[in-house]
Amino acid sequence: MGQVSDITRVLVIDDDLVVRLAVTESLKASGFEVSEAGNGPDGLAQIDKIRPDLVLLDVVMPGMDGYEVCRTLRKRPELARIPVIMLTGLDDTASIERAYESGATDFIAKPVSSTLLAYRVRYALRASRMLDEIEQHRASLANAQRIARLGSWVWHPASASFECSEEYLQVIGEHPLRPDYKWHDILPHVHRDDAERVAHAMDSAIGAGLTYAIDYRLLRRDGTSRTVLEQAEVFRDESGRITRIEGTTQDITERIATEERIRQLVNYDGLTGLSNRRLFGEVAQHGLKRTKRQTANAAVLDINLDRFKRVNETLGHAIGDQVLQEVARRIVEGIRTSDLAGTIQSTSQSHVYARMSGDGFAVFLAEVRRAEDAALIARRLSAAIAKPMKLADHELTITASVGIAVYPDNGEDVGTLLKNAETAMHGAKERGAGTYCFFNPEMNAQAGEAGIGKRPARGHRA
Repeated sequence: MGQVSDITRVLVIDDDLVVRLAVTESLKASGFEVSEAGNGPDGLAQIDKIRPDLVLLDVVMPGMDGYEVCRTLRKRPELARIPVIMLTGLDDTASIERAYESGATDFIAKPVSSTLLAYRVRYALRASRMLDEIEQHRASLANAQRIARLGSWVWHPASASFECSEEYLQVIGEHPLRPDYKWHDILPHVHRDDAERVAHAMDSAIGAGLTYAIDYRLLRRDGTSRTVLEQAEVFRDESGRITRIEGTTQDITERIATEERIRQLVNYDGLTGLSNRRLFGEVAQHGLKRTKRQTANAAVLDINLDRFKRVNETLGHAIGDQVLQEVARRIVEGIRTSDLAGTIQSTSQSHVYARMSGDGFAVFLAEVRRAEDAALIARRLSAAIAKPMKLADHELTITASVGIAVYPDNGEDVGTLLKNAETAMHGAKERGAGTYCFFNPEMNAQAGEAGIGKRPARGHRA
C-alpha cells in the first residue's frame, strides 16, 4: 500500500488503550501522522490544538461518549466538515443510525482490520477534500454572482418547482422566497410596458422549448426599479419532453445608466441638453428620407444669437451660460407639436433641435406643408427668444437671426441644407438683428464676392 504524499493528521479518541495503540500503529505504518486521546474531553481539547484532518472516535466511552463528542464538534462551524469515523462494537442498526444522526461521516465495526482501516480513512479523506473543493467552488461562484449581480435559477415544469441562488433573491428583491413560488410569479413585478413581452418569452420556453434573452424593468417590493437581463435555456429528455429550464437573471441597472450617460455625452450638448451636431445630422437625415417618401417639403432653421459676445464680456460666462440654457428652453417650447397643428403634416418625429456652436442653434422640420410655413415658425421662435429674461439681478433682451433653407429647393441632403441655412442666417444679420431670411441661390455668388449677401432675398423682420 502506497504512502500518502502529504502528511495527514489523524486523531484517535478511544478509552481502550490496546485498541488505541493498535489503530495508531496501523495508521502510522500507512504514512499518517497520528495523535491520541483517552476520553471525550481530552479529544475535544486535542482537536482545538492540532486541528486534525480526520477523527477516529470510539462510541462507548465513560462519561462523555462518542455521540456527544461528535455532536459537540459539529456545533462549531469551523469543525463541521472534519470527517469523523466512529469505531463501534455495537452491531445493531439503532447504534449506526444514532452515529450518523450525531454527525458521523462513517463507522467501522470492532475489531478493526488494519488493511480496511487505512482504506476507509483514505476514502473518507478523499470524499472530505472533494466536498471542500465543491464548497470552495460554490463559494467562488456565489461571490462571482454577487459581484456580477447575477442570479441563477431552475424551473422544473413537471413538479412546478423553482430553485434559485441567493443572488437571484437579491436581484429580484425577495427575502426569502416563498415555498410555493412559481416561475411566473415574477410577472406581477415586471413593469407593465414589459410584462407582455416577458410573459410571451416564458410561454414560448415552456410551450415550444424556445430559449430567450431579454431585458426588462422590474419593480421590487422595496419600491425600487431595476433593469435586468434574463437568459434561459431549455433542457429535454430522450423523448423530447422538457425536463427543466435553467436561466440567469442579472441586474444591469448601472450598466444601462452608464450607457445612457455615454449616449448623452456622445449625442447631446452638456450645457443645454439639446442634440449636438452629430445627432442632429443623424435624426434629420432620417427625417429627410421620410419626407422624400411623402414627397413633401422640409426645412432647416439656423438660429444665431445677436451680439451674444457682449453678454459674456459684460456679465460673464456664468450669465452667458444661463442665457443659452434659457434660449434652448424657449426653442423647445416654441416648436411644441401641439402648437404646430396645420403647419406640419406628421406629428411623429417631425422636428429636431440642436445646439450647433457657442451661440448657434438649429431646427429641422420634416414634412412641412408649405415652404412659407417655415417663416411662421421662424417668427414664433424669434419672438419667444426676444422676450425679456431675468437672470440673477439682470434683465436682458436677446434677439436672434434666423436663416431658412427648404428641401428640396435649397438642398437634398442635411449637410447642404445646413450650409445654405447658415448662409441665409448671415443674410438676416446683415439686414438687422431679430430678422429671418430664406436662402436664395444668389447668396452663394454674393458670398463669394463679399463674404455674405449684399441684398438677401425675402428677408423679413421677425
